[in-house]
Amino acid sequence: MARGLRRAGRPEAREALRSVPGCLARYGVEVPDEDGFFALVDRTVQGIADADAAARADRGLGAAYAACMAAVEVVREPLRIGRRTALQASHREEILGLQRTLLPHIRELEWRHGLRFARPVP
Repeated sequence: MARGLRRAGRPEAREALRSVPGCLARYGVEVPDEDGFFALVDRTVQGIADADAAARADRGLGAAYAACMAAVEVVREPLRIGRRTALQASHREEILGLQRTLLPHIRELEWRHGLRFARPVP
């Protein structure tokens, strides 16, 4: 997940991010920006000794973040798809080479060590 209001990239993403602190405040989360939110999560969760209570706090903050970031993700997702498509087009041969060599090697390592690796599929 991209962090930071200052590193938001395109103007439409920056505009969508402007609403996040106000939205979070409606959930009782007072932070100046996205970086402040993650700092608050770290402080909060690390400050709770009970693992179950820490997990509940983390989920609560995460729910607020997800709700407030929904409008931002509507803007970011097409930008991500565009960048991914451009990268795949401009590095087609390199990607194909990795798929031919790396993926079989990973499968062999999985078999040898009894592990399963996950990889995202666009």
